[in-house]
Amino acid sequence: MRMRRVISIIALSLGIALLTFSSARADDSAAAGAVAPSGVMFRFVNEQAQPVELKNAKLLLVAWGYVDVIDLSPAGDRLFLPCDADWLRKLAPERFHDLEAVYLYLDAEGYMKKRAERIKWPGTLDNESGTVTISVPGGAPVSVAPGENKTMPVVFRKPGRRFLRMVDEDGAPVAGIHVDASMFWSQSNHCGRLAGAWKQAEGVSDKRGIVEVPDGEYEYVFELGAEGPTRFALAHPENSAFPRRIVTHLTEETTDVTLKLWKERPLVMRVTRGGEPVNGLTFQGCLSEGECIGGVCGTCCGPFGTTDKDGIIIVPEFYPENWSRIFVPRETPEGAEPEYLYEADPNDWPAEGVIEVKLPADAEK
Repeated sequence: MRMRRVISIIALSLGIALLTFSSARADDSAAAGAVAPSGVMFRFVNEQAQPVELKNAKLLLVAWGYVDVIDLSPAGDRLFLPCDADWLRKLAPERFHDLEAVYLYLDAEGYMKKRAERIKWPGTLDNESGTVTISVPGGAPVSVAPGENKTMPVVFRKPGRRFLRMVDEDGAPVAGIHVDASMFWSQSNHCGRLAGAWKQAEGVSDKRGIVEVPDGEYEYVFELGAEGPTRFALAHPENSAFPRRIVTHLTEETTDVTLKLWKERPLVMRVTRGGEPVNGLTFQGCLSEGECIGGVCGTCCGPFGTTDKDGIIIVPEFYPENWSRIFVPRETPEGAEPEYLYEADPNDWPAEGVIEVKLPADAEK
């Protein structure tokens, strides 16, 4: 991420803002004042209509394979946000032309943090009209046309308590599930990796399956893991490449998360060719899409096991869900389409008994 720049914004009377820009880069160090041609003046209050001083505010920028953060310095309980193309283009020249989204992040001490909905900035891919619509939790949405200035009161409220409850497919609580809770803003890249996520808290589900998470007015991303030997995935993951990731808003005090618990079993494979055991044949295995760590977008394949003199492969602790396929490749000319002596999805194998692999008598040795 590029070096963050600071924009000092001083609100004057009648909603007119005098802007002074500064940057940590030497070539941007000269300050220049100007009256913003269009924008939104935010006024922050609590539920008792008392002024709320903002601790910090940021613009979060998203393009394909790219994120950036621009720090804004509010003036007490107010913040003026310019809403024109030239203003943001100067701050993010490298990827302004293909920005997918801009988000406004707001943080006031002792109150719930906020992230605005996606802003389609004028001059970017999805906004050629120049009109900007901004929707912030606690405020009524406003649309700003070129040359306009609008005011948006935004109400901050004190955080309450929120919980996730981990349950299995029968509704029973699941203890020992580790949860990383973050504010989400981008996974826009080739592999869907988290690129924009600020961690807020972490915890582990108790014997009731309960774990407390922060109360925020933003989109969450939860990354789940196991503290102990439990192997699991979400029962209905949004993306099979990330079977333990949840991206969501929370609206209830307690939200149930349904998990599919994996069942360990010993695996015994017996391999024969023409009825005779095959010795020394190595099977390859590919991990399931969401189980690969460090591969290229989740592609991890390697040796699974080799038959002994009796044609047997034994895997004492086997989880079918951990694998997408088990196979034996044929030798083929370089550049040719791959062919297989054997290929199967272990999730289709019987849950009990010996897995019989019968190769034809004329199969290559």
